[in-house]
Amino acid sequence: MDVRERAKLDLENGDHWLARTRLKSYLSTNGYDPELLKEIGQISYDMHDAYDAGRMWLLSTAEGSQVDEAIKKFMDHLGGDPQKCVSELPSVVRLKSIDQYPTDVQDRIRIHGLEKCVTSTFREQQIKEHQKTTWGGYLLMLIGIIFLLFVGSCSVAGCYQIGNWLFE
Repeated sequence: MDVRERAKLDLENGDHWLARTRLKSYLSTNGYDPELLKEIGQISYDMHDAYDAGRMWLLSTAEGSQVDEAIKKFMDHLGGDPQKCVSELPSVVRLKSIDQYPTDVQDRIRIHGLEKCVTSTFREQQIKEHQKTTWGGYLLMLIGIIFLLFVGSCSVAGCYQIGNWLFE
């Protein structure tokens, strides 16, 4: 029995949470699948979790007024900020290029202004930028340590000199 069949049994037994968890785990190991995102979004919507439904439906092939409402709720919750919205998506749904998404998903990406930050190359650039600032932070910390050692050694030398003056 594959994961989708197992999730279907979970749903029939009324265990939506387990079905959603199984499918999300399957998504994270198998990569971008717009139909799977559609299924997970529907389960979330059935659980009255419109935020998660919108999050899953955003890059899926799902259509309809409930899909649009859930995506709007997801986007509005994050202030419509494209980077925040994309950061909430599973990393496996970020492809190298927008052209790799189905046409209707490409349209949705453009409508919501996500074209610059939805790709995995954007995430890689962010990581590289963070690493650059991290090295700058290390350099500042090293300079601070050297300064403290200098001040500390001057203080010790100064105390020694003052002691000599007092006890001569």
